[in-house]
Amino acid sequence: MRLSVEGFLGESCVGSAGLKELLFPAPVYAGDILTLRIEIFDMRVSGSRPNLGFIEIKNEMVKQNGDLGLQTQGTMLIASKGSSA
Repeated sequence: MRLSVEGFLGESCVGSAGLKELLFPAPVYAGDILTLRIEIFDMRVSGSRPNLGFIEIKNEMVKQNGDLGLQTQGTMLIASKGSSA
């Protein structure tokens, strides 16, 4: 999650509403080269706080051999454009 927040979502990410899925399909070892794939499949504005939005996001960490090492699916809280949350 840290990689997706710092490397992709940046300062606009203000938190997480939790994970719906957390899978470790294959072991990851020291020295493995990992690539992060991110898919945003839904987004909406908060009904109670219009300066915040929610994105439904899927993260996959793929190992150098193509095997999937980690998969998560969850909801992130994002500051709306032009707000300071």
